[in-house]
Amino acid sequence: MDAEVKRAIGALRMAVRIEQNGYRFYRRAAEETNDPRAEDLFARLAEDEVAHESVLRKRLRALEQDGAWLPVAEDEWPAGGPHGEAEPIFSEERLEEGVSDYTSDLSALRMAYLIEKNAVEFYNKAARETTDPAGRAMYEDLAAWEKVHQRVLEEEYRFLADRFKLDMGFAPF
Repeated sequence: MDAEVKRAIGALRMAVRIEQNGYRFYRRAAEETNDPRAEDLFARLAEDEVAHESVLRKRLRALEQDGAWLPVAEDEWPAGGPHGEAEPIFSEERLEEGVSDYTSDLSALRMAYLIEKNAVEFYNKAARETTDPAGRAMYEDLAAWEKVHQRVLEEEYRFLADRFKLDMGFAPF
């Protein structure tokens, strides 16, 4: 097995761990929130992580067995694209009575955003360093999916954080 294949296997093993950790985090966040919309978002993000892990494991097996990248078939990605493109979780109307009930959701959103940000950075780096077109395309697709997750989570976090600041009297006027 040549050095490039060994590096690719190492990167795929790390990517599998990233997806597993994301899944565990999202499942826990879905179980711990009291907000049905947040629960739904975290559960759907967990589903995406499972699908990503499946794609990665299939490529890992191919590299370990044959020393060659396996292109990703279009039907291996979850139908409908990245989850998180639904109606926003939080809105002014939903938070009319204050945001104090959402403290743990604020923390979960921040952690989730950072998980996705790190995944995007990892996949972009892996894509740059992968010479095989099928491997590069897979990493680019994963980076794009995680970027959607990152954006959605960041928007939810920023909205909720701004409301916390406003309610606590920290917002500048």
